[in-house]
Amino acid sequence: MAIFFSAERRLVLRLLDYWQNVRETRRWPRFTSIEPTALGPDWLNCALLRWSESSGCFRFTAIGAALDTGEASLLDKVAAECPPDTLVGYAVESIDRALARQVPMSLGAERPRGDETILYRSIILPLGDEEETIGGFLLGVNCRVLQHVEKIVEFPNPDRPGQPAT
Repeated sequence: MAIFFSAERRLVLRLLDYWQNVRETRRWPRFTSIEPTALGPDWLNCALLRWSESSGCFRFTAIGAALDTGEASLLDKVAAECPPDTLVGYAVESIDRALARQVPMSLGAERPRGDETILYRSIILPLGDEEETIGGFLLGVNCRVLQHVEKIVEFPNPDRPGQPAT
């Protein structure tokens, strides 16, 4: 399959475009519709989760290299085992909301990471082989480090009436 192209600048919007394209007329795409190679370099920041009847929870069935960092791979682990304060951990926080609403969910926030602060965005997209049951998710998440900016102090303007000059 060729790499999917989207003119969107943000990862979450490119993934939403892809998801909408592969779902066609279905409520959500089948698992077999998701092809990591079609996502090109975006796949590095993506993962697939699938419901496991045997364990009664979602397990990672595929994970991009940018999200599967650390000592132990997340592949075949349950979503609840994500290390805290990681990008993939932030992304799976919205699983319950996506299940309740049965729609794609995108979230973003500032979070601490060591001595830095990051701004992340994530999207979690329902998948399922049955029309009425979500069987898993395609998720994507990326971030950027926020630069420390000195607080700008506004000085009073002596030319403006009602402003005391100091």
